[in-house]
Amino acid sequence: MSKDYSTKPRVLVLDFSGVAGSVSGEDLGGQPVPELAGISQEVRALGGAALAADLMLALDPSRDPFILSVGAAVVRGLPTAARTTVSARSPLDGGLAEGQVGSELGRRLASVWDALVLLGEFAGGDGVLVVDAEARARLYRRPDMVGLSAGEKNAQAVRDFGPGAGLSAGPAARAGVRHAHLAAGHDPPSFVGRGGLGRALAQHGLLGIHVLAEPVPSGISPVLSQSLTQSPRLQARSMGGTLELFDAEQVRGGVDLPMPRTLDPQRHGCKGCPTPCGIVLGDGRGPSQGTMRFSALSPLLGGLASDSEHAQKVLEVCNRLGLDAREATRDLADGGPMGDVPQVTVALEDLVRRGAGPPRSPSTRSASSPMGQVGPLASARGVDPMRSFPFLGEGGFDPARLVALAPDITWPKDIGSSVTGSGKGSLAAWHEDLVAAVDALGFCSFSAAGLLADGVLSLDQLAVVLVPALEGDAQPGVTLRKFGGEIARAAHQLLLHWGAPPRGIEEGGDEDLGLLLREYRCWRGLDSKGRPTLEPSSSIDFTAVMTPDPAPSPVRVTGWVEFRSRGLLAEHLGSSCRIEMNLPATPREVLVALAGAQPDAAWLLHDRHELPLPAIWRRGVALGPETPIQSGDELDLVLVVPGG
Repeated sequence: MSKDYSTKPRVLVLDFSGVAGSVSGEDLGGQPVPELAGISQEVRALGGAALAADLMLALDPSRDPFILSVGAAVVRGLPTAARTTVSARSPLDGGLAEGQVGSELGRRLASVWDALVLLGEFAGGDGVLVVDAEARARLYRRPDMVGLSAGEKNAQAVRDFGPGAGLSAGPAARAGVRHAHLAAGHDPPSFVGRGGLGRALAQHGLLGIHVLAEPVPSGISPVLSQSLTQSPRLQARSMGGTLELFDAEQVRGGVDLPMPRTLDPQRHGCKGCPTPCGIVLGDGRGPSQGTMRFSALSPLLGGLASDSEHAQKVLEVCNRLGLDAREATRDLADGGPMGDVPQVTVALEDLVRRGAGPPRSPSTRSASSPMGQVGPLASARGVDPMRSFPFLGEGGFDPARLVALAPDITWPKDIGSSVTGSGKGSLAAWHEDLVAAVDALGFCSFSAAGLLADGVLSLDQLAVVLVPALEGDAQPGVTLRKFGGEIARAAHQLLLHWGAPPRGIEEGGDEDLGLLLREYRCWRGLDSKGRPTLEPSSSIDFTAVMTPDPAPSPVRVTGWVEFRSRGLLAEHLGSSCRIEMNLPATPREVLVALAGAQPDAAWLLHDRHELPLPAIWRRGVALGPETPIQSGDELDLVLVVPGG
């Protein structure tokens, strides 16, 4: 690797504890940057979450730093690399709250700073921090903005300070609600909701941050630009946003309500993204209310709202007040109003008036298997599902894909099974490592998951595109994943640094989950109490090999299989279709046969190696790669990149 990793990151440290309440735009200057030594230089050079973790390890825990940071891919202006990492100590449970948010904020900040660190509290409690094109930071008192929604604050900042990108909290944050969230931009806003990051910003006496610097120019990467348009999963997501996850939930019996629809659906995404995943709320007659996300709408459905229309309206109320919809549902679910929007609104407004509430662990989204539970339970990076979700392993997958992506690991022969647990804890940790590196760079983890799951790029190819310094490395994909492992472990070290409880130590009575947690801890170097006191190890003895034992070939006869599909698949296959073939057959064989009968849809069914692209479900159960499909089976095809 040729890159000089000794280059110091551009870090602005601001301390508001000595700032007078009458501040009206003076240049704040900056404080000395602490010496960084918690993370290796090559990992720190990724920027974003890696740099933020290193800064937090170097700072006094009592200062509760709030950090905005951008990754190296954002600085380079790569397509779909527009994410800003927002990091703080969670007001909910004292652990790490880390979120990734799109909009122009990341690319504007990247033109002047790699990280912005906030310490201390501005006594006025109504400050707006403005970072100008000369990298100077100014603080303004804005009591007129106190009652505005986060999106309204961002819009007002544009009118008052000039074109730029904002990150603001709603009324709930200033009122002390521990799970208050943040919004970036205003037309429409993008929300970063988990862990109480809005309240963490308000604890420093700020209403919002506005960056005036011009965005970094868009970088040219023909390989990446072309690859992003070749992923069927990303094409499907650009049509349905994260809401296509409702279809997946319906197939496995997780929800009974249909996917919400807007009256006038509009696509919205980060700058430079060819597959935008946001769907804008609104009816086309008024201002945009924000983007719909599965993770926000799903807890409302059946919790505070009885149907999708009401859920959209309740979500608008949550966003106006600055509340995390999942946590708000948890607050009001017991005996709360169901489906009556005016009553729910009154209850949510009363929640804001009451303020803080007691500390608690953040709520998590349900998973269809123990493997999907491991990350949110054991990861120290917070409960956002995309921080650790095993996108290659949930819902059935072909182990050959994993072998190609992780050539340094010998997985158990039954790793592709949706039933057995051996190796799944390590698989969850492997995914967390990879996503941690991608997040640090500021590249979209949805995009990375789609490219890898569809086989459009190998992990080695993606690693070199994202980190050119890895060109010439013997295994660049493995190196990138190990970089992410160092970031994930640093998050556990932060918990020790802060004196916060470790994660993932409650195994309960679920034997499979207990096995997965023990594997995760071994991989991450955590002791039996969840503390990072041991050496991490990805060389785990699974007491098995990848190649399965030979089995006798089944007798095959001509039969039929019926397929049901939605979204992009339905456009090419119809909502239902049937083929005849020799059965029983594996899911891979069935999809190849379907592609032969429907050649126009072949690119959605398998990649160039004939590895399956959609997940296949039968009566609400995901099929593994070797599960036999019988004549008369009715199968659901789901093309989705999980997360939300």
